[in-house]
Amino acid sequence: MHCIGSAQLFSVNEARERARDFLSAVAKGEDPAAPSDIPTFGEFLTNEYEPLVTDSRKSWESTMYMLKSNFDFLLDTPMDQITIDQVEQWRAKRKKSGLKSSSLNCRMTALKAAINWAVKRDIIESNPLVKIERLSERDTVTKVRYLSDDERERLMAALDEREEEMREARDGHNGWKEERKKPPSARLKETAFVDHLKPLDTVKPVHRSKAHRSFISGMGRRESFGKDTVGTGSDIEK
Repeated sequence: MHCIGSAQLFSVNEARERARDFLSAVAKGEDPAAPSDIPTFGEFLTNEYEPLVTDSRKSWESTMYMLKSNFDFLLDTPMDQITIDQVEQWRAKRKKSGLKSSSLNCRMTALKAAINWAVKRDIIESNPLVKIERLSERDTVTKVRYLSDDERERLMAALDEREEEMREARDGHNGWKEERKKPPSARLKETAFVDHLKPLDTVKPVHRSKAHRSFISGMGRRESFGKDTVGTGSDIEK
């Protein structure tokens, strides 16, 4: 008896499709249980996608961090076994936890782009996530409040941890480049900040009107400031 996977990971239609693929492979004389050449999502990100975005996007480290931290539950999943149900369950849980639709749409766009690239390179045949529609962003309404001292301490600790992880990721990627005799990227350990996120959340506002205090905290969100305002580190979306 062959097991195609946990019932919690597949819808009825997806399970039937997997069963048809299995029977089709057997009919062709193939061994469905033989080791697959299809990489896991984690292997694909590290070996295939990261070198691409490094050369084509200035914010590649933020993109890789977003994919690996948000979709860590997919890292050990073969690329051809990623399902709609897996991702929709993740999105529903994050939505229930309070993450806004705009942020979820941003993360989904990054995931779909990565898998689309795998399709273009013939790593997999199709991207099942194209059927997942964007969420309505009507819930994304800015509500301004101030952080408590405890919240601010935890925010700054999280930002520091994120910066250190990104510095280590840059050093690791430079090691990968060095092995292939490619010119290294700038060392992030020699910079005050790795990107825009921490400085945006630490500078003080010049103006404190409601319009000028508008700051939406979270990767992938669009920050909004007045002309005479540089931002505020104490206002976030509730």
